[in-house]
Amino acid sequence: MNAQQRAVLAFNASSAVGDRGAMLRELCRLHGGYLDAAKSGVVFTADDLVGLARFGLKRIVGSVDDALIIDDADGLPLYGLSDVLRLDPTPRQTYPSACADALLLRYSSFDRYRAPTQKAAVRALATMPPGATLLATLPTGAGKSLLFQLAPLFAAELGTCCVVIVPTVALALAHVDSLRTIPGLEASQCIHGGQEQATRQQIYDAFGRGEVPVLVLSPEVALGAVRPLLIEAARDPANKLPGLNAHLTTFFVDEAHIIESWGRTFRPDFQRLSGLVEALRESNPAMQTILLSATVNDAARGELKRAYGAAEFLAVEAKVARYEFDLVHSRIETAAERDALLIKLIDRLPRPAIIYTTLVKHAENLHKAIAARGYDRLALFTGQADDGTSRLQIVSDWRAGNIDLVVATSAFGMGIDKDDVRAVIHACVPESPSRYYQEIGRAARDGNQALALMLWTDDHGVADDWRQARRLWSGSWLRRPMMLKRWRAIVRAAEALGESTIVSGVRRLVVPLDAAHDDLDDGDTDYNRDWNRSLLNILQRADAIAIIATESRGDVPVWHVDIREPLLLDSGATDGFWDGIAKLRTKERSAALSDLDNFRAAVFKPQICVSAAIFELVESGSPLVPPCGRCAFCRERQIVPPRLDEIRFEGLDRRWPHSIGASGLRPGISIVHPTQDDGTISDDLIKALVGAGIEQFVVQDHLADDFARRLVAFDCRYGLVSSHGEVQGDWRPALLPTAIFMDGQSRTERLIEWIESWAAANTAQRLVIVAPPETSVRGKPIVNILSSSAPISETALQKFAKELLLQ
Repeated sequence: MNAQQRAVLAFNASSAVGDRGAMLRELCRLHGGYLDAAKSGVVFTADDLVGLARFGLKRIVGSVDDALIIDDADGLPLYGLSDVLRLDPTPRQTYPSACADALLLRYSSFDRYRAPTQKAAVRALATMPPGATLLATLPTGAGKSLLFQLAPLFAAELGTCCVVIVPTVALALAHVDSLRTIPGLEASQCIHGGQEQATRQQIYDAFGRGEVPVLVLSPEVALGAVRPLLIEAARDPANKLPGLNAHLTTFFVDEAHIIESWGRTFRPDFQRLSGLVEALRESNPAMQTILLSATVNDAARGELKRAYGAAEFLAVEAKVARYEFDLVHSRIETAAERDALLIKLIDRLPRPAIIYTTLVKHAENLHKAIAARGYDRLALFTGQADDGTSRLQIVSDWRAGNIDLVVATSAFGMGIDKDDVRAVIHACVPESPSRYYQEIGRAARDGNQALALMLWTDDHGVADDWRQARRLWSGSWLRRPMMLKRWRAIVRAAEALGESTIVSGVRRLVVPLDAAHDDLDDGDTDYNRDWNRSLLNILQRADAIAIIATESRGDVPVWHVDIREPLLLDSGATDGFWDGIAKLRTKERSAALSDLDNFRAAVFKPQICVSAAIFELVESGSPLVPPCGRCAFCRERQIVPPRLDEIRFEGLDRRWPHSIGASGLRPGISIVHPTQDDGTISDDLIKALVGAGIEQFVVQDHLADDFARRLVAFDCRYGLVSSHGEVQGDWRPALLPTAIFMDGQSRTERLIEWIESWAAANTAQRLVIVAPPETSVRGKPIVNILSSSAPISETALQKFAKELLLQ
């Protein structure tokens, strides 16, 4: 269903004056500014026509049909807004696809990879060594979910399963809905707080029996009630009780950036997942961990590697900005003026739309004011909303198109599979550039035009948005004296509980999170718990403790904490240690505030493209991306958006450093002369190469897609396929037995140089060059250039493959 059809359905379903007027405006925009009533299938009422001016519309009465046009003659109050509100029908997504591998075609419904780095990430997943950790970052819409869709299918063993940790119930439900449409994954499940205990128990039992290929969980559930089930599932199948067939082989963390950017205060359970992973690896040292995100900055990358990279760690990162957005940022004198302007603009902004703010009270006030202007297809989503029915209903209505506008705090929209969001408005300053970039990323997932509008106040008063963001971000770190005071209270509470033990030579404290220091007044229990969580999380980031598990005893959360730094329990020798923790806290706080200051400079006083500057903050360490062509800086200088061939995907050179796959061929380069000399590749030749242990193929660009499809029928585990163009760019093939096809059209000096370089760097690898006998380079036969042994005929290769099969 296209955008015009969706808008017609929304208009026809509307009864309130605001909803109908705003959707008429959207329909007019989607028709290029001129809406023919008869041709669009829209029937106006007399009431619709009375208030057209409010929505920037004007009626044109022709000889036959009525029509509406957009008429902003009264002026839009923000510079540049009228320009970006015009429809741009050109697709804006900048993801060049990549040819498929046999494994993609065998285990998914896709015929190509969405982006080059998605292909690199899937290959890294398929070739992961036991116990390793993979970090994969891909821009929104480039297909991160494919990794946990493929993982259990690729393993192809009875009971093999994976766990996916997600931050929101909405995202869990969206993932499970998608997973259940995939053959082999129909029994995937999620566990969340809105389920009855009987339903949960059924899922627990089915998972234990090995009937649930993908289990989607929140970190709280994974660390709590489900933890023993996960530990059991990770055990060696040979040591399980009869009937317990689940074998947990891969552990995914979706939206992994939360571990660093939000984990100190909001959803700190994400930081505690590393302790669970450690426990799972004790049961199954071969279990693999995959971290997924759209963006990861230096601080997050470092924390993820520290927390999860105990064994091998590989980062495959696209480092590609998104170019779908028209960015508009504007300073407003006061908060009251800002809110009044926003409420007026709501009548003219594209739909569907999300309005983000930071404070719950502000969100409630905006929602009330917008509703008073005749909007019913509207929802309020904050942390104060009911965790059960109301939140799930809002998400369901949003995805189904039953509401067009949501006023929300930052938790809304994360990972929700709604591709047609056309505007994201910030009536605040997000406390970090990462939050801002993630939130505007909830629009334009279909690759088409969207508006990212931010209105902020900068009046140096109480309502100053920049100061508020700075207070929020800087207020989430404990000061040194309070750290020590709270730690002593935690130790006392653990001693009073009397359940601490020694596990593998390490002291494990069992502590109620309600532990209170002497100066704390009775009152806000949640406040006290939050600060205790904050302290324990920073101690974990310093490697002084490991948070192993959590549980609830009645209303009291209880944490199990391993003490890695003995000085924590030595009351007479802690000053130096706590000075170190305080330095870590100061370093993290300074880095966060520096990011916020740089964010302000990028928006308020841009020296380069605003989009590029913000992306550099959220993906620090990335090469400078091309300017967007769609922010105020670019519009003023008439900078055009980048072409597809100007977008560079990173991560294509990342691979595991180990050789995998077996072949009876000798190490080094072998030359095979094909029987057919017409530039085609026969099935007999493919069969012979696969039989000889070849798992990776490099073929001519024009043959790559067809070759991958044909390869599916053959008995190869990986069947990786690259084109000549890929390997002559940034691509680094996996260390697998590899065949490279050459013909008269593809004999280039650059390709030969690549082959020589690859073979010299990987002398133990098996590399087969398939080339006609007359192939020459540098005036010499190719065999004299690339190999020290005589060429092999296709017939001889077929015989060799048959002999291997009989062994």
